[in-house]
Amino acid sequence: MTNNLVLPLLALVLAVLAAIFPLRREEQTAPVLRQRVREIRAGALVAAVAVILFAVAATLWPSVFDHGSAVALGIAAGAVVGACSSAARRSQPGFVLGLVVLGASALRLLPPAGIQEAQIGFVAGIFVAAFATGGLHAQGGGGFLAVLASIAIVSADFLGKLAVPGSDPAAATGSVLAIAFLVSALVAGVVGRFTDRRLVQDGIGFVLLLLVGYLACSKLLEGSSLAMLWAGGVVVGGIVHLILAGDDKPDSLRFVLSAVIWLAAATVAFGIDHEAYGMAVTLLGGVCTLALMGNLRGLASITVAAAILVYRLFRELYPDDARAPDIGQHYTMIGIAIGALLPLLPLEWARSRDVSGWKAVVSMAVWLLILIGLPIAGSVLLGSKGAIGMVVGLSFAPIIDGLRGMTDLAPAGIGLGMGALSVLSYGWLGDWTDLERGVKIHAVIVVGIISLVLGAALMGLSRSPSKETEK
Repeated sequence: MTNNLVLPLLALVLAVLAAIFPLRREEQTAPVLRQRVREIRAGALVAAVAVILFAVAATLWPSVFDHGSAVALGIAAGAVVGACSSAARRSQPGFVLGLVVLGASALRLLPPAGIQEAQIGFVAGIFVAAFATGGLHAQGGGGFLAVLASIAIVSADFLGKLAVPGSDPAAATGSVLAIAFLVSALVAGVVGRFTDRRLVQDGIGFVLLLLVGYLACSKLLEGSSLAMLWAGGVVVGGIVHLILAGDDKPDSLRFVLSAVIWLAAATVAFGIDHEAYGMAVTLLGGVCTLALMGNLRGLASITVAAAILVYRLFRELYPDDARAPDIGQHYTMIGIAIGALLPLLPLEWARSRDVSGWKAVVSMAVWLLILIGLPIAGSVLLGSKGAIGMVVGLSFAPIIDGLRGMTDLAPAGIGLGMGALSVLSYGWLGDWTDLERGVKIHAVIVVGIISLVLGAALMGLSRSPSKETEK
């Protein structure tokens, strides 16, 4: 028990220090911070209601929700981390990742039987809170950074435990390596107090990240191959940053090249050692590097590779259902198409609409209901093949948005968060994922009617700017 408390306490201390010494200097007074807290208050309340409703459902129907208590605790922890991260400034990635490590490492205090489901619930909880506290208006960048970071950290912890059975250090791989980032971010933040030269600050942070993570892999995790995989991820992250750093005006070619580089790095890492576990370590190194540099487009470019990690979590939890998904299979193709477009719907709706006050809160709640419900409906209607296709397709939304020159993490956070939610909820559906064709047709009709009702509600709650101008 004492050993399990070391990482959460260390993460908490480093997160607080990283908030005091941000990576970039920004003028922010207490009233501005209080204003940000007020802005996320309504969304945080909606997220809290969602968590409470799930906890009640898990209590009432324990036969449906396996390890429901552990999952509810994971979702609740994730919601707290997501809400607090959304209040953070862009210059405080150390604070955001510190909160993620705090929550992820604290889950190790739970009984072993439900810890894997709780870890995925933790990611889903961060997604729910991040979207509720600013997803419609591409705010809450810290919350969506927390989603992306949690995917990498939780995957490394989850897959490390499976790759090295009985090893406590391996089961905390993601949390341990994220501590290396926190140390690097803190030192870089302190250096920033004495120099305004961005190159010096980033250079010191990069070298520390590489060395501290390498030593952690070699000494604490006892894996020389893991150390090389971590170093590779950090170096590739640095290369992607250099490719995009000179991107004064968003360049589609550079962005696509970065996404291809990450896919190549993930493929190489998978083949070197430990397969998915090694790939998770490499991608975590990349996420940490790009977060340290504050490169949002670089972080968005990693999402397709990160989706492979989400698929690996699905495969480990449901090995029989994950066998041999066929890209030519009809349901797989539908799942990919739906997944690629779904995260963009609420963002495009918000960009072309003007809502405020209570209407903004209600609209956000309706969209959150849609984003939570459609992956579940998709798993019912399309089965395991469609669910896997959707998990993969969800990672394409940030690529589509990035090609249009967007520079926020909302599509990445929504896509990966929904992917985690799809993995988590699939196990609750039981025989519902294998319905007869006739029943599925009736289900499609029901889902279509519900979607029309929710769509009409959204249209009634908002007016497009063009219509306002005409009046």
